[in-house]
Amino acid sequence: MGLLQLGCLAWIHLTLALTVSGLSRTELFDYGVQYGDQPLEPGSDQTEELALDQTLFFYKDSFDSVYINTNGFVALAEVPEESEYLGKMPAAFGMLAALLGDLDTSDGVGKVYYRQDSSPSVLLRAAEHIGQAFPADDEVEPKHVVIITWENVVAQGVPGRGDGIESNQRNTFQLVVASMESASYAILLYPQDGLQFHSTPIEGESKPLEVGFSQGQVAGWFWNTNQGDYYRVTTDDEVSIQELTKKTNSGRRGVWVYEIGTSPFFTSIHSGEVEHLSPEESVPGVVVPDTPERGPQYPPVNPPYETVTDAYDEYEDETPESPFPPVPPTRVQPVYPVQFPVYPEPTDSKPVYPEPKQPEPRRPQVVVVDTDDLDVDVFSYNYETCANNWQKCSSFADCRDYSGGYCCHCRPGYYGDGRDCVAEGKPQRMNGKVTGRVFVGGSPSPLEFASNELHSYVVANDGRAYVAISTIPAGLGPSLQPLASLGGAIGWAFALEQPDYENGFSLIGGRFTRQAEVTFHPGGERLSITQVFKGIDEHDHLTISTQLEGRVPEVPRGATVQIEPYSEIYQYSRNVITSSSRRDYTVSLAEGGIQTLSYSWRQTISFESCQHDAGVRPPTPSSQQLTVDQVFVMYDAANQLIRYAMSNKIGSIHSETVENPCFTGRHGCDTNAMCRPGEGTQFTCECASGFTGDGRACYDIDECRETPQICGRHAICSNQPGTFRCECMDGFQFASDGRTCVEVEQAVNHCLRGTHDCDLAERARCSYSGGSNYICSCLPGYQGDGRSCRERENTRPPAPILRGRGVMLTFALRSALRMSAQDAGMSAESEHSDPQPKETI
Repeated sequence: MGLLQLGCLAWIHLTLALTVSGLSRTELFDYGVQYGDQPLEPGSDQTEELALDQTLFFYKDSFDSVYINTNGFVALAEVPEESEYLGKMPAAFGMLAALLGDLDTSDGVGKVYYRQDSSPSVLLRAAEHIGQAFPADDEVEPKHVVIITWENVVAQGVPGRGDGIESNQRNTFQLVVASMESASYAILLYPQDGLQFHSTPIEGESKPLEVGFSQGQVAGWFWNTNQGDYYRVTTDDEVSIQELTKKTNSGRRGVWVYEIGTSPFFTSIHSGEVEHLSPEESVPGVVVPDTPERGPQYPPVNPPYETVTDAYDEYEDETPESPFPPVPPTRVQPVYPVQFPVYPEPTDSKPVYPEPKQPEPRRPQVVVVDTDDLDVDVFSYNYETCANNWQKCSSFADCRDYSGGYCCHCRPGYYGDGRDCVAEGKPQRMNGKVTGRVFVGGSPSPLEFASNELHSYVVANDGRAYVAISTIPAGLGPSLQPLASLGGAIGWAFALEQPDYENGFSLIGGRFTRQAEVTFHPGGERLSITQVFKGIDEHDHLTISTQLEGRVPEVPRGATVQIEPYSEIYQYSRNVITSSSRRDYTVSLAEGGIQTLSYSWRQTISFESCQHDAGVRPPTPSSQQLTVDQVFVMYDAANQLIRYAMSNKIGSIHSETVENPCFTGRHGCDTNAMCRPGEGTQFTCECASGFTGDGRACYDIDECRETPQICGRHAICSNQPGTFRCECMDGFQFASDGRTCVEVEQAVNHCLRGTHDCDLAERARCSYSGGSNYICSCLPGYQGDGRSCRERENTRPPAPILRGRGVMLTFALRSALRMSAQDAGMSAESEHSDPQPKETI
């Protein structure tokens, strides 16, 4: 049981003490020298390095020390002069800005305290904040926290500051960084009376304070550097600073929680998911302001231009919160906006439009594809109609009946095979497991591993693909560097499409099996790669399983690998795609030597397509060319990570040159946008479905906030990037339509409650059989179905009638038996009642 579970009851008692007016200073984490804190030197722009007892994760990197600064932030690198970052965000260095501004503690009243803490009570409190902000996370167990408190700090340069007269406007706030084995979280606490000023003078101009997370400078392609991501919580409006004490993303006013880094693979800063106030703060008659919706979250890529995201919206009219506490959800069920476009109707088809459903459909029947090199199970469409099978289509697809059966078709704005559809222009994430048994070099013993994590991220509008595999031992990791093709199928599936050509996902969707054989030269080592792509899951991620078996040539530890750009021709036929190519790579040894090697590659991709719409579907080109360049590979020995990155394009085998930026990937559209080509080099950027903006900056649409009743009764709406999910409240479950939440039938023991319909207890027995079921059966001596029982008839033959002396014998015997029975009955009755006169025979 984790810390969060152990401390649930204790923390409930603590949180009940919260007042409706907001967070008080006494509810900050304990701070001060009496709790073991170190004070920062008084002054303005003071910095102190703190060596950490446990690794801190920030964006995709890990850190063993931090730098505490007077100006309301914690840095991940040495801090330059304040003139280089104040008013000039995002900073060139990694920064957690709790309340960034030109602050001062020179007067001796203001203080900055900091400490590391691993005590159970502090870890428990941090776990509760994180668990309340991310209720879907089951195991929240911080191992280490850093607590930084800025108490009564003033703005540098305000009138009266530094002349012996104490300023009457002071700010108090706190940053707690909690780290687990593979993730770090930032907990920001703003007491209700803690923010008395909202801007500071910078270069003669009043600038609002800032809250956010700056990645700093990051490595780009070919060893250049770019400005990394900046997740901004507040805006340039001072109102956003004022509302830090009034709103929340964790269910508690004035408390803000963010997941700021993960390992081995990082996608984006994640904001807390509970924007409504917790039950103890949400009481009848109290007006509670709305919370800001989450801003867009950008991927771990190196954009060619500055990326700034605002996680705060303008303050809107306050609306009362519900007086009822939120009900914990049960099963997660994605539900999406329904759009029914009009299609030209084929002559032999009848359109049937489905209701929304969860993205992972039930599996149709499994058939076996038998080829020379392949024997795998794949999906098959049966010959039924849409009336009974529409739920097998994607939520973003329509089902259509044809003469031989039904097919699923993605709607405009989406692409895929109809069973899996994704929004055009939207980045795609993939998760999976990697299992292997691999010999390295001439070793007689294999290195075996199981269920290693694979994570991938693809920027769909320019074809860049990133793949990371975790927990690869040092004896194998360097030798896997040449195999960037482990991510080749991912690159092919979401490659940047050239005019009149389609990538793998557009053609066959996300359910296929890839079998590849690699032969290394000159040694002849062979490796088999099997990857099963299992479609889109309920989190909108493509799921993959990978199996490695064979031998690879050894790449010495410390060596780096460079893979030359290459092209590969894909040959298409019914339900099978084949390709082969040769890859050249260079190994640079740590001691300075260089080896130029190669390997040949042969692969088969099997899938099951719908053949019933063959007469109306555009024909697929018999061959297409995948072009891969900017290939980057690296083995991170410290974290046991193998990383691959590459840029992918799919087009003609004749290598035609197209200059439009939409086809080169150099367009500058937002990563959540689609590039639409125009004449010549003209183009426009269009935000993907579920996002809004001008295409160069796209922001997530919060469907839950804009349409509060979108999930219907007895359901909770959860906003997701580009979409949303509906979750049934406790005690409810989704009906067969995939949308309506209906009450869960509770199991009842009708035998115990007496609500069964069996016959009377004198004639029948009720037997409980589990759930709300029971069985009725007649008791011995009775017959029937248990609900109606009647006395069983005497089936013995009558005694024979004797003549002569037998008559007198029979009569005498019967009389004796009757008298004996009567005497016995009288004797029994005499114990309980007065005797009755005997019957005279």
